[in-house]
Amino acid sequence: MLGAVAESRAVVDPRVALTPAQMTSLVVDCFGWPRADVEDRLRRERACSGWNVASDLVERGVPPFVWSGAMGAFYATTRAFIYELLVYNAQPERLLLRERLLALVQTEQARVATRPLSVLLWGDGLGFDALAVAQALPEAEVTYYEISELSSAFAARLFASAGASRIRMVRALDPGDAARHDVVAAMDVMEHVPDPAVWVRDVAGVLRPGGVAAIKEAFDAVIASRPTHLRDSAWRYAYRTPRLFEDAGFVTERYGNFPYIFRLGHGTPAPLGARLHYHLSTPVKLARILPRLLRRPDPVAFLRGCSS
Repeated sequence: MLGAVAESRAVVDPRVALTPAQMTSLVVDCFGWPRADVEDRLRRERACSGWNVASDLVERGVPPFVWSGAMGAFYATTRAFIYELLVYNAQPERLLLRERLLALVQTEQARVATRPLSVLLWGDGLGFDALAVAQALPEAEVTYYEISELSSAFAARLFASAGASRIRMVRALDPGDAARHDVVAAMDVMEHVPDPAVWVRDVAGVLRPGGVAAIKEAFDAVIASRPTHLRDSAWRYAYRTPRLFEDAGFVTERYGNFPYIFRLGHGTPAPLGARLHYHLSTPVKLARILPRLLRRPDPVAFLRGCSS
């Protein structure tokens, strides 16, 4: 038992999956929430991904899949994303995404070799990406940007425990961020924002000329277990992310595996084969998600399935 406690309170390595004991103790130590409740919510999340967010959203009566004042208030006050993000960040595909991000920032640091790289982690949730970048590039200027008060509190404790005091933490961007950053990374952000086209222009505004945006989105995942993903954005932008960035002055350098890479201004376009494959496959992928959008997924039915 003492060994499990010691393991759960060790310094977190953002490149290694957290154990259930680590997840529980991180939450209890940060917020003081009852351990039994934390363990139960994490167990439910591991068994049925999305349970916490769907359950809290349904309990509050927030209309799913549409942006509203109620949805904004939900983001500001729910505890559910703490549990969802902890479990999600332990998944192999999320850890692989982090490794790809680290490879990108190391490449970009070599490109701007005469000065430290400036990296903005936009919507970084619990802070694991920001911590990984700060550890991989100790001289880099790393900015963690997250509007959630609870997630920011968790990230602050995570950074302090790792001795990562140089990470800049903000909950809003200011004029000093204009044309400041070499890399903006945003993982699973675009499907949540009310106007993705405006958001992309905001990303362009904080990048230096020649800077890159590293993007993972899930516009197509308008499913019962993800009721905060916006249906209108899925209709308008699913499989059209490159066009969104290109319309804002970016060059698409990488399709295929996430993160997509978009460079502001002049860049090296993705190989012709990759571009053709992406664009020619788009109608097929759109047809695949059309029944899902027309069917209007039901979070209540999802929760019933989790309980059966």
